Amino acid sequence: MRISKYTSVPSKDIDNEHNEGALSEHGEIPEPLWVQGTDSPPEHDSYETMEEHEIMLSKERGEDDTIVELSENWDEEYSKNKKNERSILPCLIITAVFIIAWVGSTIIYAYYRSGDVASTSTSLNRIQFDDIYNGSFYPHWTSLRWSSAGGDDGVFIYQDDDYNIILEQISDRSKKTLFFVSADNQYIMFGTNFTKGWRHSYSANYYIFNISSKTSFPLTKEIDSNNQAVISYAEWSPVGHDIAFVKDNDVYVSLGLTEERRITYDGSDVVFNGIPDWIYEDVISNITVSTEEVLASKYALWWSPDAKRIAYLRLNESEVPEYRFPLYVDGMHVEPYVREVVMKYPKPGYPNPIATFHIYDTTTPLISQSGAVNFINDFPSDDKIITEVCWVGNDNVLVRVMNRVQDIARVVLVDPVTRNGTTVREENADKMDGGWFEITRSWVYLQKGGSIRQDSYIDVVVNNGYNHLAIFSPLNSSSPRYLTSGNWEVVDGVKAVDRKREL
Repeated sequence: MRISKYTSVPSKDIDNEHNEGALSEHGEIPEPLWVQGTDSPPEHDSYETMEEHEIMLSKERGEDDTIVELSENWDEEYSKNKKNERSILPCLIITAVFIIAWVGSTIIYAYYRSGDVASTSTSLNRIQFDDIYNGSFYPHWTSLRWSSAGGDDGVFIYQDDDYNIILEQISDRSKKTLFFVSADNQYIMFGTNFTKGWRHSYSANYYIFNISSKTSFPLTKEIDSNNQAVISYAEWSPVGHDIAFVKDNDVYVSLGLTEERRITYDGSDVVFNGIPDWIYEDVISNITVSTEEVLASKYALWWSPDAKRIAYLRLNESEVPEYRFPLYVDGMHVEPYVREVVMKYPKPGYPNPIATFHIYDTTTPLISQSGAVNFINDFPSDDKIITEVCWVGNDNVLVRVMNRVQDIARVVLVDPVTRNGTTVREENADKMDGGWFEITRSWVYLQKGGSIRQDSYIDVVVNNGYNHLAIFSPLNSSSPRYLTSGNWEVVDGVKAVDRKREL
């Protein structure tokens, strides 16, 4: 309701009690108030005037006189608030402009960088469930060999993930795709139709290319007409251009690429010649691995330096119990239906594959020449693991043999002519520290010459509780001459030997 007439109430008409309470905290007497019924209303019949009227009514009801002071200062406070609002507004505008500029610059930067990020980095890719099982987070291992190609010492050869043989130059990082070249540089061997096996193994079909005639032909005439991979492993001889290869778990040799000779005849699903089964596949390599896996490689055959003999392992897992498990992922793809896989898997306390060591002489066609080597003072066949093989010259082979719990390790020196193996060293980890031996590749052969008066080899052995390098000379010596010592350890054996400077 709008009030139209007001009457001035002088302060002298207010009783003494109210008059004393009308003093403000600053000692001032408020201006007269207006009440209804006069002809002299305030100049502004506004919102503030209504507030003054309410204050007056409160005063008449005897409420706290300080309300009068608040009403008188309303205009002043209201003006201050308006000024504060006007001062904050520019700050808000500046802040909004800054945020918009920052967001815009970020979007523009991301737009121009998106091409580079997509091509050089996968850090923005979302992790999928399949990545847990398809190898996306597995470490990448690469084996390489140094090459003297072109007379340059900065060249090395390695195999990439697509099984290409790559020649890389350190100085300019240039790369060339190569193949397997014969020792006499007359032929090239290349594989096709690679089929993945276990961690290290795969099968393929191999072809030979004659560099001089520019013609090619299959390694074996029995390559499947459907191009299904049939060869598990193939390796050039260190001299000439012979090839040892494994097909259907049997060992063959192609002599001069003109004569194919079959060395073994008992290969099957449970008998492996020249290649490891699943148990042995992961232990013969250049790295230390778990005790359940033995070869860490796709092959189990070794040429002698003069290419006259081939040493190989025969593994019989017929007594190993079968283990069945469902397969949900096949390689890099998810199977539409679960597939059951059956494999030979020896759990603790159950039989391991039976391993025997063989040597074949390529200079004679007699198959009997590939008979098993007799290890004198050998472990029982069901308690033996062959972990390392190394030719030391043309006429001797070193074989490292352990018991299954790997607390006893023996070094056996084999004569390929008599096919007898004699233990030249034995170590007992249980007596040393109550532990066991890790499976490593640490032998390095030192041929007689210069200051090396006789054939020798380097090995990693325990010296006062630490692994150190030692030289054994002659080959049948059991007494090490330590090359390193101290309260530290040699890791992963010898990486290289400079024979010229005898380092």
